Parts: sequence; C-alpha cells; structure tokens
Amino acid sequence: MPAHDTVPGKKKEQRLNQQNKSTMKKFIISSDELKPALKKLGQAISAKSVLPITTNIYCKVADNKVELITTDLEITISVVCNAETNKQEPFELLLPYDYMANIIALSPHAPFEIEHPSVRKARIICDNEEYAVNSLEKLEDFPKLPKAVKEKFTMENDIVDLLSKALLTVTKDELRPSMTRVLMDLGKDGFLVSTDAATLFKQRINCEMEVSESIQFSSKMIKAMGGMTEATLAWNDKMVCIKGGNSTIWCTRFNDKYPDYGAVIPALKGYEANLEIERSALADALNKCCISSALVMQTTIVLFCDIGI
Repeated sequence: MPAHDTVPGKKKEQRLNQQNKSTMKKFIISSDELKPALKKLGQAISAKSVLPITTNIYCKVADNKVELITTDLEITISVVCNAETNKQEPFELLLPYDYMANIIALSPHAPFEIEHPSVRKARIICDNEEYAVNSLEKLEDFPKLPKAVKEKFTMENDIVDLLSKALLTVTKDELRPSMTRVLMDLGKDGFLVSTDAATLFKQRINCEMEVSESIQFSSKMIKAMGGMTEATLAWNDKMVCIKGGNSTIWCTRFNDKYPDYGAVIPALKGYEANLEIERSALADALNKCCISSALVMQTTIVLFCDIGI
C-alpha cells in the first residue's frame, strides 16, 4: 500500500511545481540588451556610496519591457530593454549591480532568465547555470525616483560630441565648481561655453526660445550621454532630464552662477585674422611640437602667411 500511495503524491507535487513555474514572476532578457544597459547604468553606481542600497539596480518589469534604474543621488540613469514577460502582472525588484555585471562577464552571449519567487529572493539562470540571491534589499529603501519632466528643447544630433569637446577647456579647480562644467546658454542665440579663465570654448547651437535659460552640464552628465542621438532636454528648478533612444538621465540642476564668459575673451568685432591655415596642417604641426616636453629638446614650426607651413 505505501508504494501505491507515493505515485499520486509525486504527480501532485509535479503539478504544483508546474503551476508555480507558470505563475512565477520572471523575465528573460538577451545579453545583447543587458550588456550595454549595464555599461551605461554603471555610470550612476558609486563604489564609495554612503547608501549601500544605491549599489543596486531597480528593475520594473511590465509588458515585455524591463526598465533598469541606477542612481548615486546626483545622477539617475534609466534604460528600457526588451524582455519576455509572458503576459504576467507587472512587478519590481532590486538586483545587486556588481553581481549582475560579474555574471554577464562570465556568460557574455547567453540569454538571462531572472526569476523572482519571493520578496527577498531572485534566481538568475544562464548557460544552464543558476545563481541565487537570497537577501535582496527592500524596494521601499531605494531612493525616491524622479518624476517625468515635460520636454522643452530638442538638441542637435552632434550635441554629445560638442559637449565632450567643451570639457577640454573646463577648469580642474574644485574651488570654482561652476567652471568645472559646460554651460548651455539658451535663448534667441544659443551657445555652448566652457572656460578655465585662460582659454574659452564657445560654440553656437540651434535654439529658438523666447525665454533665456542656462543649464550647466557636469562631466558625469556628459559621459552618461555617450551614444545618444536626437536627445531632448527638459528641466525644472531642481532637476535636468535628458532623454535619447532607450535611455533617460536625471541630474541635479546646478544653480550657482556661471562667470561672465564674455569678459574672458572680448568680442572679436574689429579684429581680423592674422593667418589662415588648414586645420589638418595646423593639427599636424602641433603634434610634431608635442613630440617632447623636455627643455633641451625643442621643435620649431615656422608659419608663412602665403604658403602655409
């Protein structure tokens, strides 16, 4: 008799396991989606954070999408990825960033099945291997996520390149914090400006706004924008929001006064060029001059107005 009783018991257990699997909170995401997302999200992860919970990824799963969010309290990055969610109810969980980054480094080409069987547990399955997290952080302890801000300005396609160039002329002096950033001066005439008080970068940008506004971009903001095209810019008194493609970046708005950049280098009216030279020829000459910085080894380049170099 006992032998006959165990058969229906096993079948019942198998049915329960199948039901649990069908109702399990989970999503499947490809490594092609997850790997670049983690790379961008890592720019809002601080190894020296005073809040350990900010070393996690906030995951919001719904409708064959998963929104991954990280923050270091100064900057918040959101990346929306395609995923298989099997028409289940939306759910949220926290996953440790470093743990996920290490797993994808070991299995860079496999799809990832992430299960969430209970509030504090998660399983990551890839390449027939299973990784378990049995002490997830509480969702309610994660910093409050920023709210959506209405779009106000569409930036040029090459805006990230221009901002990166402007970073070359910011100061490294932390005693002048505003000058460590790039200024976007918006109005009827739009400009990107950066200066270290000795040199000045100034680039005109297309902008049609009736009201003048000034937005300061830190190096962290600009690096987080890498890869964005056709980005939109929005802001309020406290936040700046940059959106491009599947990524959104929220940053604290810097309201400290930027120096009067017009006083660094006066307007060029009344000044004419002393020498016209092809950019490639000048760059080549400067590269030759930088072969050595030793005083005993010098390179001299002679510039001629009529024939160039």
